[in-house]
Amino acid sequence: MFSLLCFCTGLSLHASRTPLFASETSLIFATPISFHRLDSFTPAALGALTSSILASWEQHVSEQAALPRTGERSTGDHKTVFRATSDQRLNDEFYYFQMREYGIDGHQSSPQGWLATAEAQALLGEVTDHAAKYLETIARHAGMRETSASFHPDMLQAWANVHQGSGTHPRHVHAGAVASCVFYTATPPGAASISFFDPRGSLPPLAGHAGMRFERELRHSPRAGDLLIFPPWLPHAVGGGDGPGDGQSHEFGSRDEEPRVS
Repeated sequence: MFSLLCFCTGLSLHASRTPLFASETSLIFATPISFHRLDSFTPAALGALTSSILASWEQHVSEQAALPRTGERSTGDHKTVFRATSDQRLNDEFYYFQMREYGIDGHQSSPQGWLATAEAQALLGEVTDHAAKYLETIARHAGMRETSASFHPDMLQAWANVHQGSGTHPRHVHAGAVASCVFYTATPPGAASISFFDPRGSLPPLAGHAGMRFERELRHSPRAGDLLIFPPWLPHAVGGGDGPGDGQSHEFGSRDEEPRVS
């Protein structure tokens, strides 16, 4: 599975005095997940995008094959190269490979590698539009007076993930972001689902009712062309594919550089 994660800032929203309404019940800390089918991306466009990402993947695999065996990664420094010891670690190291080769930002103003393709740039533009509408919808429902979300192109960060064989992406969140998105470019038979977990955690259980806890797991079985947008604090994970094919998707989020809320 490929994942493309984009980060956006420049958001200025003004909240009202309180999100609560007198004599009414308010839904606070809800988890908005937006699902879209990007049918504008034809099978040919998805195939071209997949091919360009796989070319980067092959470069990464070749680099890995030439590395001496190292210990497990214990640092987030993308300049440090580690030898992967499993399918999962191989995908993890692909993220750091892309950060080294293509940079962390400037993915629209000065894209490199697979990000420089026409298909990738079209995708970045469309996802940015959907992410802005997503944040505007949340702001409006929160009672904020100004709901116009703007994204500076150089604050978009994007990368691809490839999940194959026993590769997984354990439960995680996207710290320092304002929105996260996932776009799928290819979902062959056996491609894994993405799981979302109740952010309230597993406690407290409801007394006297075994198994009735806050924590629930929601699974989405993706198709190529699916776009999911969700809060960066929502725990999510990807399981390993069950078939011989490689599942491919794109994740999107938005990096937060002092978003202003007044």
